[in-house]
Amino acid sequence: MAYVALYRKYRPRRFADMVGQEHITRVLKRQIETGQTAHAYLFCGARGTGKTSAAKILARAMNCLNPVDGEPCGTCAVCAMGDEALSTDILEIDAASNNGVDEIRDLRDKINFAPTVCRYKVYIIDEVHMLSTGAFNALLKTLEEPPAHAKFILATTEAGKIPATILSRCQRFDFKRIPQPLIEGYLKTVLDDLGVQYEERAVAAIAAAAEGGMRDALSILDQCVALGGELRYQGVVETIGTLDQSAMDRLVEDLRDGRVDRALAQVEEAYLAGKDLSLVLRDLMSAFCSRMTTAAEKKQPLEFYLRAIDLLSQGETAMRFSQRPRTALLAAIARIALVSRDDSVDGLVARVARLEDMIHRGWTVSASDQTDEPLWTEKAPSDAPEVPFGDPPVDAPPWDQEPPLPSDLPPWEEKEPARAVQEKKPALREEAKPVSSGQASRPEPSSGKESDRYQRFLELIRSRSVPAYHTLRFGTLMDDRENSVIIEFDKKGHVMAQALRIPSNAKIVEEALKEVYGPEAKISYVDAPEGAGEELPPLVEKAKSAFGADVIITD
Repeated sequence: MAYVALYRKYRPRRFADMVGQEHITRVLKRQIETGQTAHAYLFCGARGTGKTSAAKILARAMNCLNPVDGEPCGTCAVCAMGDEALSTDILEIDAASNNGVDEIRDLRDKINFAPTVCRYKVYIIDEVHMLSTGAFNALLKTLEEPPAHAKFILATTEAGKIPATILSRCQRFDFKRIPQPLIEGYLKTVLDDLGVQYEERAVAAIAAAAEGGMRDALSILDQCVALGGELRYQGVVETIGTLDQSAMDRLVEDLRDGRVDRALAQVEEAYLAGKDLSLVLRDLMSAFCSRMTTAAEKKQPLEFYLRAIDLLSQGETAMRFSQRPRTALLAAIARIALVSRDDSVDGLVARVARLEDMIHRGWTVSASDQTDEPLWTEKAPSDAPEVPFGDPPVDAPPWDQEPPLPSDLPPWEEKEPARAVQEKKPALREEAKPVSSGQASRPEPSSGKESDRYQRFLELIRSRSVPAYHTLRFGTLMDDRENSVIIEFDKKGHVMAQALRIPSNAKIVEEALKEVYGPEAKISYVDAPEGAGEELPPLVEKAKSAFGADVIITD
C-alpha cells in the first residue's frame, strides 16, 4: 500500500475533529440541524487552516441520510462511499488551472442535471480568487440563482481579489490562524498515535514554524519523523533550516548590547551552515516582538525594539528584491547594533531607551555612550519568563480508518438459501405458504409488462420528482397486488434503493402510493438473489427452458 502523507492521513472527517475553528463549525452544524443551508458559501483564511476540509465535511453533511447533531453520521450509504464514488455529485474544482470563461460556461451548462446519488450536487471551487474577470461574470448569475439541487462552496486565501458582486451572494466565513498551543497539542496526539517519542521543545519548534497552519505543521512533522527514532529539537532545527533558540537568544543579546562584530559573525556562520536567511530574519523579528511584549508588560521602554523591527522589515523587503539577500540582511543587522552611531531622532530615542534598559537590568553604565564597546560592569541574571505550552486536546479517533458499513438502516429482506436445483413450481397454487415475520416473500414476476396501476404510480411520481422517478426505474416490479408493492433491486441498484429512503424522496413515494393503491398500501424494497440479472450461456438458457428449473450460481 502506498504511503499516505500525514496531512492527508489525519485530515478531519467531522466538524468536531477540526482544531481552532469552533466559531465556524458551530454555525455550520446548526445549519445542518435546522436544514437552513445556504446556496453559496465563501471560506477565507490563510493556508492550512481547514478551508477545504470544512468544505468536504459540509458537502457530506448536507447529503448525509441520517445526520447526527449536524455531523455526517459516517454509517449511511452516502457517508460510506469514498470520495471517488461521490465525485459525480461532489465536484472539487481547482480555479488556478480552470480559470477561464469556457470552464465556467461548461459548469453552468452541466449544473442543471440532477445529482445521481446524493441529495445535492455540491461544487467546491478552491482558490477562487484565481478566476478571470470574465469567468467571475459568467458565474455571477448561476451563483445568484442556482437550481434547488446545487450548492456552491468557494475557498480562497485572498478574499480581497474577489469581486464585491460575488461576495454579496455568499455567506462568508473567515478561518483564523490556529494558535500555537493548539497545534502543539494536536501534534502530540498524532505522535502518540504513531508511537513516536518526542521532546517538548521539538514539538514547540514545529508549531512555531507552521505559523498557524495545521497542514504546514503536519508536513514539517512528516519530514522530521522520517529521520527515525525520537523526535529531537536539534533534528527539527536542522530540518527547518533556522537557528536554534540558544543561538537566537545570543544574537538578540548582541544586537541589544551593540556588539556588532559578534552579531555579524553569527549571521555569517548561519549562512555558511546553509541556513535559510529569510527564515533567520523572520525568527529574529519574532524574537524582538516577543521581547517587546514582555517589556510592555513590565512598563519598560519599547523604542529600541520598535526601531529594530522597523529595520528588519526594511531588510526583508530589500532581501525579496535583491540579488544578494545576504548583504541586505547583514546591513540590517549592522544598523540595529550600531544604534550609538545613529544621530537621527529615532536613533537618539533608541539610544536613550537602551540606556534605561541597561539600568533596569542592574548594569553600571558609564557617563558616556559614544563608543560601540560594551558599557557595563555587571549583569543580572535573566528573568525572562518561559512561554507555557498548551495542554493537548482529547484524543480524536484515528482518521485513516474507513467508516463502518451502515448498521442503523432498516434491515434488508434476505432470501431463503436456495438449493442446487429447485423443482418447477405449479402454475396454480391452492394456498400460499406463510412467510416468517421480519421477511418479505419474493414472488416471481409473471411477465415483463407492468400493471396499469403501477404505470399511474410512476407517472404521478414523475410529475412531482424526476430524480425519484428515475431512481425507481432502477428497480424491477415484483408484485403490486392488493395493497402491497414489492420492488427488487439488483446489486448495482443497491445505492438507488438507499436514495429512496431519503426523507424527501420517501415522502413523495408514500403520497403517490396512497393516492394510487389506497391509504393502507405499503412499499417494500428487496435485494435480488445472488447472480440475478447476469447473462447465462445459451446452453444453460436452453436447459432452463427445457427442464423448468432455477439456475443457482455456485463457487
